[in-house]
Amino acid sequence: FAKGGAGANSVAKDAPISHYVEELDAPVAAWRPPATGTGDAPKESGGAAPGSTFTASIVRRPGAPIGLNIDLSDGVSAVIVEVKDGVVSAYNAEMPERALRVHDRIVEVGGARGDASSIASKLKTEMSWSLVV
Repeated sequence: FAKGGAGANSVAKDAPISHYVEELDAPVAAWRPPATGTGDAPKESGGAAPGSTFTASIVRRPGAPIGLNIDLSDGVSAVIVEVKDGVVSAYNAEMPERALRVHDRIVEVGGARGDASSIASKLKTEMSWSLVV
């Protein structure tokens, strides 16, 4: 937070956490954990190793739920808070070595980088994503 008053990017210290989280879809069926792979990724969590960066290419059908809740509070990225049934969980089942997991940080979507609102907007409106996670 910047010193000296509330700026456009500041958030009230006592704001509820739900203020920071953006649900990308209308509610869908209960989340089921996706299958995990047996590659070089840690077996307990699947996906890429902590601290690494990877690219995920995902195509969404019109009307298909995204299946993510994200936290935009840092202003520069989208942190995955929840993975639900939808395009992302289907991708995770097919690509367990590059699965998107809770606490992963999406830093770029289709060229949008460094602005959490732009990242969320691309996720909502684009039908094909190239994600840097």
